[in-house]
Amino acid sequence: MHKSWSLNEYVVLILRFVLILILFSISRLTFFWFNADLFREISFVGFLNLLIGGLRFDISALLYVNSLFLLFSLFPLKIKFKSWYQKGLRILFLVTNGIALAGNVADTIYYRFTLKRTTASVFEQFSNEENMGACGFDLSLITGMPLWCGLRLCFCLVTCTIG
Repeated sequence: MHKSWSLNEYVVLILRFVLILILFSISRLTFFWFNADLFREISFVGFLNLLIGGLRFDISALLYVNSLFLLFSLFPLKIKFKSWYQKGLRILFLVTNGIALAGNVADTIYYRFTLKRTTASVFEQFSNEENMGACGFDLSLITGMPLWCGLRLCFCLVTCTIG
């Protein structure tokens, strides 16, 4: 009986990882669709190559993002079967992947202005801003994609991982 639970435990872990990879791929497709006019020179074969490269990057990035979750999930102690432990793992999974996905969705809007993906330099660029609250709403008038729409997309993608 316990052996089948262990098998299911690993299957669930793999399914969660595959699901978050799918969500990141949806995010990448949304990014491309929203910024398609900036990528007119890319052929279909080039686009497929970008998707494959993006998938490779996402696998490595998600292994980093989920390293603590994976460590605690694969912990070989009976405590990991307790409901409070599983709830803590679920929260850890949602928070870490939610932050990573939010950064990915934010790039959908931000890319149009910088023509590069977001890096740590974004904190330097906005370090002297005083009116950060209104910035997102004014930015939405320019981009055509309201800030709440990007946040809603991120929220929907993250809540799909609850299971």
